[in-house]
Amino acid sequence: KGILIQRADEDGFYYANGSGAFVIHLPGAILTDYSVEASYSGMFVDPEGNAEPVIDIAAGDDVATVNYLIISQDQDVNAAFEGIVAGADSVQTVEIVDNAARIQPALEPGLYYMVYCPVDAEGGLQTDDADVLDFYFPGASAEKPEVEATLQALDIDKVFSESIISKYGLANYNSFAFVIGGKDIKSVRTLMAETAVIEGAAAEEGLTFEMLCAKYGEDDTEAVSAIEADGYYANGYLKLSPETSYTMVVNIENVYGSTACFTATYVTAAIPIGTTVSLAATSSRKAASCFRLEGIKPADIARPEVSLKAASKAFSKKSLKSSAEKAF
Repeated sequence: KGILIQRADEDGFYYANGSGAFVIHLPGAILTDYSVEASYSGMFVDPEGNAEPVIDIAAGDDVATVNYLIISQDQDVNAAFEGIVAGADSVQTVEIVDNAARIQPALEPGLYYMVYCPVDAEGGLQTDDADVLDFYFPGASAEKPEVEATLQALDIDKVFSESIISKYGLANYNSFAFVIGGKDIKSVRTLMAETAVIEGAAAEEGLTFEMLCAKYGEDDTEAVSAIEADGYYANGYLKLSPETSYTMVVNIENVYGSTACFTATYVTAAIPIGTTVSLAATSSRKAASCFRLEGIKPADIARPEVSLKAASKAFSKKSLKSSAEKAF
C-alpha cells in the first residue's frame, strides 16, 4: 500500500514510497529536528586514578545546546525537569557541535538520572523532546553489583486464582506458572520450549542456554515493569503436552549492567483417566510458538512467595511533558 496525492489546482499525482517513512511538507511549514539522545559511554580515569563518567550526546540539526541536571536515583525525576523548565541555578548547559557533545561530570559511585532538554538557537526549550538517561557509575575500582533475581516454575494452582484456572481450562498436565522475582532489574528476556528442544538446540548450535535465550528469546518489558512495582512478575504457559519436560530460560540485566542467566524446568502431569482434552504441543525453539496467558490482572494472582522486593523507579517522557505543562 502507498499514498497517492493530487493537487487541487493541477493535473497529475505525487507518489509516495510503498513502505517506510515519508514527509508531507505544506507551504509555510518549517521542518526542524530537535531530537536528542544521551548515552553512558563508560568512564575516564586520569593518571592519578580519579574516575569520571563519560556521557555522549547526539542531537538533531536544530539543537544548539542541551540543558541538563544529574541527580541520584533517590530523587524525583519530574522535579528535576521542572527545575530545568524554571531555569534553576543548578541547571547545566552543554553546547552542541556537529550534532554531538560529551560531558564528564564529577560524580561519586552510584545510580544516577540525567534529565535533559534540547534548546534551540533562540534559547527556547524544546520540552517535547526532553528525556531521561539512567546509568550506574561504579567509580575507578568499584565492582558492579551482581544480579539479584529468582526464577520459579510452579504448579498453576500455586499462582493463579480458581476463576482463571477455570476460564482457561488450566491443569498441571497442560500448563504451568512461573514467577520472576528481582531487584533493580533493567531488562528481562525469556525463552521457553520442551527441554529436549532447548538442550538439542544448545548442543546443535554450540550455544550456552544464555546465548540461546539471547538468540531466540523475547524481551519482556511487562515483567520489568511488574518487578519494579511489586518485586515479582507472574504468568503462565498453557496448551502444553502432558508428561513432558519444559525448560524456561531467562536472561536478566540489572541497572548496574551485570547480567545473569536463570533456568527452571517443569514436567507436566499425566492426563487423568477419562479426561478429554485438545492439545497443542510447543516443540519449536522459538518463544513465539509458546502460549502465554493474556490479560492477567493482579487480582488473578495469589501472591507467590518471593524473597526480593524492588522499589518503583518508573518515569516516562509523558510524565516529563506533563510536568513541563504544569511549570508553564
